[in-house]
Amino acid sequence: MKKLIFIAIITVMLFATIINAASQEKKYGFRAGYQRSVMMMNSEQQGESNGSYYLGAFRDAKMFPFMYFQSGLEFIQMGAKIDNSKYTLSYIGVPLGLKCKVGPIYGFGGAMVNFKVSEKASPYDQKAKWYDTNAYLGAGINVIMFSLEAKYMWGLTEVSNGLHNNGFQLGCGIRF
Repeated sequence: MKKLIFIAIITVMLFATIINAASQEKKYGFRAGYQRSVMMMNSEQQGESNGSYYLGAFRDAKMFPFMYFQSGLEFIQMGAKIDNSKYTLSYIGVPLGLKCKVGPIYGFGGAMVNFKVSEKASPYDQKAKWYDTNAYLGAGINVIMFSLEAKYMWGLTEVSNGLHNNGFQLGCGIRF
């Protein structure tokens, strides 16, 4: 499974490089907002959800009149409150996906590779893996140069003792 995820990530990155090189129109921007995350084991939520924030930069490269390739860099905090202890994992993530736009409304989806930058989990003996991968799906609306969007992320990687990170983001952005 690990080899399959690694091969998929390399393939998407190569595809992204080709698309970005061929793209004529590129839009850049920043996004930030509120994030609610949970830790799941065998499709069941463990403990209480954890509220935090996210922020990042993105680039949309036009492929077709209605379709864009999205890439970027994002700081996120995942985790949960388990057994009266807060478990927080901070990541720098690289989202890669597609965005379909019709008028001011758009939908997007893709995958995100996250690299752990810090971990606060004092009551736990075992440390989380240094990386995490997520699939995501979301929607948004553009208003002038601003956007409002919502996104749900599903954890694909077991980060520690059978736990997976899932999260919901609600935020806003600005495009240039």
